[in-house]
Amino acid sequence: LINGQRITPIDSSSPAWEMIPVESIERIEITKGGAGVQYGNGATGGAINIVTNESFQNINHVSASYGSFNTHTLNALAQNKFNDTLFKVAANTEHTNGWRENSAATAYAANARLTQFFGENSVYLDVFGSHRYSQSPGGVVGQVGQGNAQAAKWNNVGSFFEGENYGATLGGVMQLASNTELVTDLSYKTANLTYEEPKTPDNNNTYTRWSIVFSPRLKMDFNKFG
Repeated sequence: LINGQRITPIDSSSPAWEMIPVESIERIEITKGGAGVQYGNGATGGAINIVTNESFQNINHVSASYGSFNTHTLNALAQNKFNDTLFKVAANTEHTNGWRENSAATAYAANARLTQFFGENSVYLDVFGSHRYSQSPGGVVGQVGQGNAQAAKWNNVGSFFEGENYGATLGGVMQLASNTELVTDLSYKTANLTYEEPKTPDNNNTYTRWSIVFSPRLKMDFNKFG
């Protein structure tokens, strides 16, 4: 989840991790065991909640790295508050040629969030976009210690996965009482996903999915009872 909102697709495919800029993460909460009561289906074995930085402090940060196989990353975050308006932009890009044949990967994403505060209440608009491309070398073939361990499996030569994700969320927080607040989110997300395996034509797949989610939540503080 991101800030309590589910990002795992209902069809059990992989989340678009590249849409979460690393620099925007404040902390990661891990709930072990059954968490279905709080988070619904899919959380019977636990849940991971990625919490982004929503503080009022100004943050301007850039980091980069470079390593073997032309592996490099670049992450940036700019967050500034002007009176009662908080503006945040985060972006990241990463690439690697991969240590095996046909194992290169590239991903990049950007996220922008505008929050307007009205005392203890607030309204925000969040938009994001991401792209991911990764080649698939397949399993290592041949006997241990023989052949070329960096070669791609014969039927995986030229195969790849490519995905694009876009979306927007309009939400707000209203303080109803000293111990009660109403949080609402209305989000739209769309994804275009392609997987191709040229050596096996039957494994070429392209599909598009979208979702509209309205999520109202009433939060109450019962002191020692949670």
